[in-house]
Amino acid sequence: MKNIVLFICIQLFILNFTAAQKLPVNTLKKEKQKTFVKKEIASMQIDFFLIKSEQSGYGYDIYRDGNLYIHQTTIPSIGGNKGFADTTSAAKIARFIIKKMIKTDALPTISKEEVTMIIK
Repeated sequence: MKNIVLFICIQLFILNFTAAQKLPVNTLKKEKQKTFVKKEIASMQIDFFLIKSEQSGYGYDIYRDGNLYIHQTTIPSIGGNKGFADTTSAAKIARFIIKKMIKTDALPTISKEEVTMIIK
């Protein structure tokens, strides 16, 4: 009987000692959340295609996981219905938007200053 009690006490001591070595629960939850976000972003497939704008010039479509996410026929943040003058400008802005999408995982916005800086 004494051997069993001693064995149980030793087991409880070992369990308490190893539990103290583990990370706090909050830290573990944060690590799991980071891993989940990384997996989600890594599995996210984003492509863009240049399109001929209905008004004039060019635009782009951005697809996320095979679904149309952004249909941009005009230059964003610029007043009017003017499309991009060439495919190179449209591609530069589309790539910039995709970088913002990956960074923020949200529908990105672009300012007039960013557009003029990127197109030049």
